Parts: sequence; structure tokens; C-alpha cells
Amino acid sequence: RIRKIGYSHIIFIVALLLLSAGMLTAYADILPHFARGEKISLEASLADSTNIRSWISILLPFTTVKNGAYFITDLSMRDCYFSLVLFLFLVVAFIGRKNSWQRFLLILGLLFVLLSSGGFIKTFAYKFIPMIGYVRLNGEFRIFALLAFIIVAAIELDKFFVQNKKFYGSLKWLYYSVEIILLTAIIWGIYKSYVEKESLLFDTDNISLYGGIPDKLKFILDSISFYDTIWIQGIIQMFMLWFIKLSLKEKNIRLLAIIVASDLVFASLLIIPFTGAGKASLSQVQHVLDKSPKGIPIPALLPINRNDTLPESEKDLLGNWSMYNKQIGTLAEVPYPIQLKDSKLFFENSVKGLNYFNEPFLFLKDKKENNSARINSFTPNNINITLVADSNTQLVVQQNFYPHWYYKKEESKNPVQKDEINFMLFPVDKGTSNIILSFEPSLVRKAMLFSFITLLIYLTLLAGIILKNKRKV
Repeated sequence: RIRKIGYSHIIFIVALLLLSAGMLTAYADILPHFARGEKISLEASLADSTNIRSWISILLPFTTVKNGAYFITDLSMRDCYFSLVLFLFLVVAFIGRKNSWQRFLLILGLLFVLLSSGGFIKTFAYKFIPMIGYVRLNGEFRIFALLAFIIVAAIELDKFFVQNKKFYGSLKWLYYSVEIILLTAIIWGIYKSYVEKESLLFDTDNISLYGGIPDKLKFILDSISFYDTIWIQGIIQMFMLWFIKLSLKEKNIRLLAIIVASDLVFASLLIIPFTGAGKASLSQVQHVLDKSPKGIPIPALLPINRNDTLPESEKDLLGNWSMYNKQIGTLAEVPYPIQLKDSKLFFENSVKGLNYFNEPFLFLKDKKENNSARINSFTPNNINITLVADSNTQLVVQQNFYPHWYYKKEESKNPVQKDEINFMLFPVDKGTSNIILSFEPSLVRKAMLFSFITLLIYLTLLAGIILKNKRKV
């Protein structure tokens, strides 16, 4: 039997590798040039952790939107909430009898909690566990902890209904303990809001000064203090807790499912306005996005320093405009969605960069008056250019240099060269010439074709097996 299982696993792994040949080849092709393809420093690896203080969000997720001095980490790395129901059953599983899967997952989850919090555990892992140092945001490890805890709690919740358990014992006492904690949090939050005079309750008179509902809501959100988040979330959780108790006592799975869904919706809606996605209304964001051209436009042959045309207030809504204006060239380093090593090096050498910002996407190095360049057609992997030059010169294309780019002239085809730190360059003969720049990663294309053919063979075999079994029936 072990041999049979081993054979089936080997067949599965081989089939998976064959189907993934195109993707794996593409990754192998780009990793040597990818700026994030190298291990980050230990100092950077320890930054943006989900510290132990962040786990207050396992009961009060709304608290993570305020008081950065308390959490001492990025807003996106603080929230650990995964529903009040599952939290209750996670604790029940932790203090009660566990099956082997629950024991394994609890240990695994606790290890990821320690890993996500940084400190000596992460330092040890960085030095001795392969690939750990490639994770850029340390707090991301909490995702694996949360996944483990959710499965443990789900198993315990399933036991409650399958084994027809009652609402008593450890579950009952845990319920009342959480109720007391929430009640204490509400009282403390209201008390501190009053004593510290840090609360939206002290700014209610100013709401009338703002015109529309969006402006009023924005004022309220800006006025909320850390203490407000505690008592607001505490009250919401108290109501949730009472409904949870009702559903568990009556063994009403449907009601419990509604509570879980409502819980996560409320928790998400409370936090969204404080994230990048919620700092402005959808209409405001759409108004800026409407400035982006439709389709894939031909790059305008204007100086690169004229590409960033948004005011600072609008840039805050979207990030770097170069992701939306569909023009090649940016004045600032943009690490997302991907960044090549040469591009990073270019922006680190800002003095040389200034020489290029005053030039368009493509330009002839010889600045003679009669020289010109025109883009006839443009796609992400094919650019048709007409050039006029009074003498032999070179054309610079301000697109990141990468292997597999070729320039074609009449019957000849040659790889482009690198222009100093970055960008592409190739020679231009005197007179009028038509050049086609094309991106041709032949090995990746062949690997992708191989994967596609493998998928067709797999689907054909699968269809044959299904039809054969139907005939037998």
C-alpha cells in the first residue's frame, strides 16, 4: 500500500511539473534580473512585524486603525481577527481535549505567531531556515498562524454540532469570561475617552460645519480616537456574543452562519475607511482614473518629466500615476508591481537619471535638427519605429533593458544593447530607416506551448476515463 501511495504521489508531482513548465521557465528567466529575487537584510526582515500587542485585534479588530505608537508596526500588519465564534472555539480546543490534527496545527500556528512577531525567533529562522529571508513583510507570517487557528477552531465547532454537545462547561465559562473582558473594555474605553478628551464625542458640534454626507463621515472618521475604537468595537462584539450564545444554545447552524458572515462584514467595513482603499469615495477615485487613456496608447514623444501630471492630492489616492497613465517612464522609483535590478540601480544614481528625464521615451543621441523619430505602432512586445538621421548615430529606448529584445531592420535581426545603467540602445544608419523592436523569449514560449499541449493531453485522458466509467455503469 505504501508503494502504491508513493507511485501515485510521484505521478502527481511529475504531472504538476509538466503542467507548470511554462511558469517555472518564466520564473527562472526573470529571477536573475528581479530586484526582489535576493534575500533582504536581517534588519529589513525584522521590520513590519505583527507584534504581540497586535493580537488585541483577535477580539477588538477596530483598535488597529489608531495609535500607531502602541502597535509600532504598519497598519496592514496589525489585524489578526478571524471571527468571534471561531475565537471562542479556538480557546475551547486549546484548553480541552484535542485530536492529532488540532495539536499539530496549534503548535504550527503558535510558531508562526512567534515568527511574525520578530525578535530572536525570526533572527534564528532568518539565519538557519531556507527561504525565510525572502519574505519582505514579517507580519505576513501571521496569515499562516490564522489559517492554522481557523482550522483548529472549525474542527472544534464541528465536534460541538456533530457530537450534540451542550452550552455548558468550559464553553459556557469562556463565554462569560469574554463577556466580562468586553464589558471592561467598553467601560475603560469610554472612561479614557472622557478623561483624555480624545473622542469623537467632543467634536459632534463641529459636524454641522461640513456640507455633504461624505465630508461629515470623513470628519467623524478623522475624529475617532484609539479609545473610541475600543468601546465602539466592544459594543458591537457584545451584541455578536449574545447572538452567538442564542445560536449555540438552540443548535441553530443557519443563524450561526449568518452571525459569522455579519461579524466579518462589520469588522471589514469598520477598517476599510482607514486603509488606502477607503481614504476617499469611489467617485473621487474614479474621477482620477478617468484621466487614464483607454486601451494601449502609442507613447507620446514628450520628455519623461512631463509624464507625472497629477497634483499631489490626487496622487495620494492612487499611488504612482505611472501605473495608470500608460506612458513609459517615471521620475521616481516604483517598486510595484515588479522592479528590475538595473532599474533600481538607475534611480539610485539620480545624477545620471536627470540626463534622461528631459528626453522622451525614445530619442536619437545625435541632436541634429533634421533628425527625427516616429512610432508607427505600439504593443507591449512589438514597436514599429521610423527614424530619420543625418549621420550614423544610436537610438535610446527608455524601457528597462531585458534579454530577448531584438531590433529588426530589413532582413537582419540583432539583440539590443544596454545603454549605460539601464534602458535599451541600438545603432541607427544615416538616412530613413524602419525598425521593429520585438520581445521574443523563445524558451519561455516553447515551455508555455509544452504546458498547453500537456494540459490538452491530460484533459483528453481524463475525458476518456470518465466516458469509459460511464459505459461500465
